[in-house]
Amino acid sequence: ITVKIPIIELANDTRMAKLTITAGTVSLTPDDPTTWNNDNSFFLGTYTLEDVPGDVTNVKISIYSPDPGAGEENGDSFFSGGVVVNAEKVGCTRTQGYWKTHSIYGPAPYDDTWADLGEDEDFFLSNKSNYQVMWTKPRGNAYWILAHQYIAAELNFYAGANPTDAITAFDDATDLFNTYTPAQIKKLRHNNPIRQQFISLAATLNDYNKGIIGPGHCGCGCGCKGDNKSAELNNSALENNLNIYPNPVSSSSTIDFTATESGQTTIEVYNLIGVKVAVLLDQYLEAGAKTSLSLNANNFSKGLYIILVKNGTEIYKEKISIVK
Repeated sequence: ITVKIPIIELANDTRMAKLTITAGTVSLTPDDPTTWNNDNSFFLGTYTLEDVPGDVTNVKISIYSPDPGAGEENGDSFFSGGVVVNAEKVGCTRTQGYWKTHSIYGPAPYDDTWADLGEDEDFFLSNKSNYQVMWTKPRGNAYWILAHQYIAAELNFYAGANPTDAITAFDDATDLFNTYTPAQIKKLRHNNPIRQQFISLAATLNDYNKGIIGPGHCGCGCGCKGDNKSAELNNSALENNLNIYPNPVSSSSTIDFTATESGQTTIEVYNLIGVKVAVLLDQYLEAGAKTSLSLNANNFSKGLYIILVKNGTEIYKEKISIVK
């Protein structure tokens, strides 16, 4: 967690500020009070807390002037405000839908973790590359079902997620992929022990990638172990999965969305007090599927609205302005 604290004083003398920053069990107190004078009347301090647990929801920041009555020098007033707290999630997991769409080939922006694995590297005995495997529809073949979760888990390992809860399943899956081809697994009946092993390992790796086991999914703050309803929130279409144009809209607007996960997907419209006023889409989408919808401004009153997209475990939102 990085904290930026702006401090300013107006008098022509030296001032001090004493700081304490606490996040859960992690606390930081700079060794020396922050000191500045009229040559640097504006001071912006930047402080970083390492290894903050993922379930921390509050950061306490204490900013005060030294007390001359307690033997501390230069105790006097100053101004402080606009503290900025930024939490960087490290070591969390992402789903196979995320990794599928964030390779060098898109459609979402590139996540360079893929460089550690290699999109074009061969995937065992499949005669396909890692990238091709991720875009191969399972169609009931347990080989591809496991392969999707296996590649996602390996990418999560490379991204720094703790592998402890998934490594046994991952190693067992490695042995299977070194032994069987997709065609061999496709021929197996549903109750075949080998096929059931593929499905069981896929379920374990899926739980790891979604954060049900392991360090937690990136969308839920890296600490929501067991929360299979957690959602990754992407504001203002940061990953270009949701695009609305034109915006503002006077007559009609187009809403384009690219699914990052396979799952039930809804596109809804909310007003600014949180009331749902329209459902534009409610259907199952495969990861990578592109949807284009038209929004008719005549169906809405003038004002601001929120377009909210729920796709599997992920959520996207974007404001839209009706200006008819």
